This record gives sequence, C-alpha cells and structure tokens, in this order.
Amino acid sequence: MAMYEKGDELERSTERRKPGTISWESFRNGWALVTGASEGLGHEFARQLAQKGLNLVLVARNETRLERFSFELVQTHGITTRTIPMDLSKPGAGFRLRNDVVKEGIKIRLLCNVAAHGFWGRTETGNPDHYRSMIALNAATVVDMCLAFFDDLKSHGSSAVINVSSMAAYAPAPYMAVYASTKAFCERFSEALNGEWAEHGIHVQTLMPGAIDTGCVMNQRLMDHGRLRPTEMQTAEFVVQRSLGLLGRRPRVLIGKGLWRQRLAATLVPLGWVISAVANRFRPPKSLVRKTIIPPNSLFLNEGTRPIHYPLGQEAPLENNVKPNSCSHSLSTKMTGQRGA
Repeated sequence: MAMYEKGDELERSTERRKPGTISWESFRNGWALVTGASEGLGHEFARQLAQKGLNLVLVARNETRLERFSFELVQTHGITTRTIPMDLSKPGAGFRLRNDVVKEGIKIRLLCNVAAHGFWGRTETGNPDHYRSMIALNAATVVDMCLAFFDDLKSHGSSAVINVSSMAAYAPAPYMAVYASTKAFCERFSEALNGEWAEHGIHVQTLMPGAIDTGCVMNQRLMDHGRLRPTEMQTAEFVVQRSLGLLGRRPRVLIGKGLWRQRLAATLVPLGWVISAVANRFRPPKSLVRKTIIPPNSLFLNEGTRPIHYPLGQEAPLENNVKPNSCSHSLSTKMTGQRGA
C-alpha cells in the first residue's frame, strides 16, 4: 500500500444525521474507497470526490497508473490517499482489502464499487475463465466489499455505498448474457441492502448508467460494428455528477438516453418480445460468429474479425488497439502495493 499526503489530516466529523440524507461538508476529510480507480468511471469518481475534499483509498490492478493518478490528486486537491493494486476478482479479495485498510487505521465512510468487466458476442464463444472472473468481480466481490466494510460504514453518523449496476440489468440481454445477469444481481442486491441498512444511517445507491464513453473494449466493439450509436454515449463526468448529486436522495439512479423506453418495454411488453428486440439489435455480425477453440486460462476479446487470447493477468498489447479499460481493468494477479512518500 502506497501513501501520499499533503499536510495533516483534520478530525473527521461523526455528525449523526437522519438516514437518507448526505452532507458533503460532514464527509469532508473522511475516507472514500473507489475500486477501478485507475481509469474510466472509477477514475472520475475519485477525481470528483477529491474535489469535495474526501481522502481516498484507490484500488485497481495497474499500480503505475494508480500511483501517478494518486500523486496528481494530492498535488491538486491537498487530500491524503492510499493506493492498493489488487485483483478484486479473486476469492476473498474484499476482505483482504479491508485488512490492508485496517492496518492504516482508516475507517471508510463512502464505498464506491465500480470495477467491472464484460463481454459481447455469442455466449458459446466466450472463455469460461473470463465468465467466472466476470461473475466474481461484478457480483460476488460487490457482496464481499459491502460485508467487509459494514462495521466501518456503521460507525459513522451517516455513510454511503455506491454500487454500479447498468441499464443492461433491466432485461435478459442476448450476446451479453453473463454481463447483464451480473448487473441484474448487483441491482437487486443493492436495493435490498438499502432497505436493510437505512436504519444504520447507511445509504446504498444503485447506479444504473447506460453506455459511457470510457474507452471500454466492449462498448468500443459495439460502436465499431454499429450496435451502439455515438449519440447514446454519455460522459463519465456527467454520470458521476448525477450520482453524487443524488446520493442520499434516491436509492436508484438511472442515467441514459432513451432510458424511459427501455423501462417501459421491460414492464409492459411481453418478455419474449423484449428478448427478441435485444437479440436483433446486438446480434454480432457474421465475421465475429465463427466457432473458436478457446485455450484455458485466457481472456477472450473480440478484436475486429478474429478472436485474440490474452493470458489472465497479462494486459492486452496497445498495438492491437485493446487498451486496459474500465470493463476489464481488474484482471491482473498483482495484489501487493509498495509504500512510498
């Protein structure tokens, strides 16, 4: 774990507030933990929380990028940060992360579960290892993180959790079957948890954005093949502004263009019709549908008209235009940080 700080920490407020209300002034100088913080939506959450004066525990797999970003936040906003490079898709990662945080004497007041990754393509062409990792990161780790940090959250007068689901959670999504299912789990779990934890002054927000322009491999493939329109993309800055602006006011925050149509269809139109419509829109082109033999212990990404396989824990090379991104940035096996000045 690397540490960066500028000046002494001020005493954190433990003001007890009515459940369901959030005072950013009382959160100032408290601690927030953001997963997937090295880029994409997690990166933007960290940036805006630093602007609000919160100290940050930043978690992602890319240690170099994480520490560079951490140093930038300290210099710009005068906050204190900790960086923890960790693969959150591994069993028990949430509790190991909690142990690392406890060793630093930190109590988390805002938990942002952002890290996730996805897959677009025919389900049978996907890598089973990738699916298991996706289920672990997008669903199981969200549960672990909430349980691991419950005592921290409860110890404050008011605290919050932001769990990032997706508009894909609204209905079964052919060609994104596993991803959409993990996000549906995240939605139901988060909303149920908000009902339980309100009595402790813990607000659990379920954030359900549409497509976000973060350089995500899956979204980029959808755009390249005409399955996602540029006009449907939102900026990470806008999504995070809405999420933080409504924290404590709405347990579910939906952000997306044309979202009302999707919600209406999911509730009023027969499910079979909805599934057919989604399948027609997101069906991969024939160039991406050929049967492939997937080697074990690899991460499958559709790259143009051919499958590319990368061993788990190895970043996709930049020359193939497959960048580390918010959809798959937590697959590294590197788990230990290095203390620095």
